Amino acid sequence: MAKIKTSNKLVSDVKRRAMIPQSDRTFTESDFLDILNEEFSIGLLPKILELHEEYYVVPEILTPISGTNPPRYTIPYRAIGNKLRDVRVRHNTNSFTELTRISPDNIDIYTDSSTNAFYVENDEIVVLANLQGSLEVTYFFKPNELVDVKRGAKITGINNTVDTNNVPITEIEISAIPSHFTSGIKYDIVRGKSPNKVLSYDMDSVSINTTVKTVTFLTANVPSNIVLGDYLMEAEETIFPQLPVELLPVLTQMSAIACLDAIGDVEASNKANMKLVKMEKNLTVLIDNRVEGAPKKIVNKNSRLGYNRKRYRN
Repeated sequence: MAKIKTSNKLVSDVKRRAMIPQSDRTFTESDFLDILNEEFSIGLLPKILELHEEYYVVPEILTPISGTNPPRYTIPYRAIGNKLRDVRVRHNTNSFTELTRISPDNIDIYTDSSTNAFYVENDEIVVLANLQGSLEVTYFFKPNELVDVKRGAKITGINNTVDTNNVPITEIEISAIPSHFTSGIKYDIVRGKSPNKVLSYDMDSVSINTTVKTVTFLTANVPSNIVLGDYLMEAEETIFPQLPVELLPVLTQMSAIACLDAIGDVEASNKANMKLVKMEKNLTVLIDNRVEGAPKKIVNKNSRLGYNRKRYRN
């Protein structure tokens, strides 16, 4: 059975697959982590996303850029490829109105204030609509980069209290205070169980107490589903690969091939590639069709059925 593995364990797996002795100094630990991150982002992640099974999808309500008319919104920087999955209006009744993407060339056609349309310009969404609600987008959240385990801190205690001004704060007790933890960096909270997703990101700390090993945050910024065993990390970092654990052998095999290519071992690389082909054939079996008892129904949004569904939802 596949288990969660830390970044350091993955490095050992890469060395084993490439038959690189533990004492070898061709690659540093940092080199192996760089290779793992690269193979994940350009090799494995696209294969996961092309299955269209909603891996890494998160919703977020955006705030308009001050002083813009029509209103502009910045695409979240954590979005993979700086792209969005969907753009919609969330109404106070928790119903939605989907916005239609148009080409900037057709802006002059959409002048009616009731038009539900938007266009993308660089890293911004420009909305041509009277929202009557909040702009909500869904996007594919960019996985954090693998780092050495010493840069992570396991959460061992959670204490909700108030500060001297009666403002709710949360003291997060951790196993140890990593040397780079300071009030000047932002933090992510990463789930300690598969798929090790980010629960909250870019959090500012209120204070750090090295004596009792606590990092304090405003309670409003701490996710309600945080539990003991989750990890506090510097923003955009993780000690666990953020993917289904069943794919860890594929990631380490890809990384081993990259190492073999780097040292010019063509014969070993060819053999490893043959094994990778077999592993990739099983990839879709492991992670495709996530709800086997309820296959997805494809509805044409522009058909009568799609129109009636959308009208009822709105």
